[in-house]
Amino acid sequence: MRTDTCTQARFLGDVKALQMTILRDDGVFRHVRFKEPGSTTYMFDLITWPGHLCYTGDMGTYVFSRIEDMFQFFRNKPRDRHPDELYINLGYWAEKVLAQDRHGKIEEYVPEIAKGRLLRYLREDVESKAERREIYDAVSRYLDDSEFEARQALSEHIDDSWEWDLSDYTFSFTWCCYALVWGIQQYDQAKAGQVEMVEVAR
Repeated sequence: MRTDTCTQARFLGDVKALQMTILRDDGVFRHVRFKEPGSTTYMFDLITWPGHLCYTGDMGTYVFSRIEDMFQFFRNKPRDRHPDELYINLGYWAEKVLAQDRHGKIEEYVPEIAKGRLLRYLREDVESKAERREIYDAVSRYLDDSEFEARQALSEHIDDSWEWDLSDYTFSFTWCCYALVWGIQQYDQAKAGQVEMVEVAR
């Protein structure tokens, strides 16, 4: 199991000291900042203009596009059984990314996924115990290396393994998606008078 997965609990712990400042609020032209006073740790901005939203901050920069008001697109859709859940849709939202900075990867190779996929193949598709052991010993030691080396080793012993999906969404992209939902939630609550914003810059 991955140890670097961004969970909702982890995200909420990271942002508990952040305060919101609305720098611009003119229809779909918005600039909302979340920052801990005296620190830039986990700081991020949400910037919107017609048809676009830019997240930029500690976890990179991503520009999304789908509908005229992207706050509406990302607004939380709580489920009846889990009303406190920050609902994110990583696969669908990743498709809406127009641009990202050089550090803002969306997906990455994950050795644990490769190991799990290998074990499933051996269990389901290889009858001989000796052959399973032979393939496992030949391949498994490369899976903690780069994706290229892992796929090279797999392809030498397993047909069609190049088609296997060995990636998962990065910690930073997942954190960013939680930030979109949570940040818009804070903005909506401030507009409704439910929480206090730090300031509105004019």
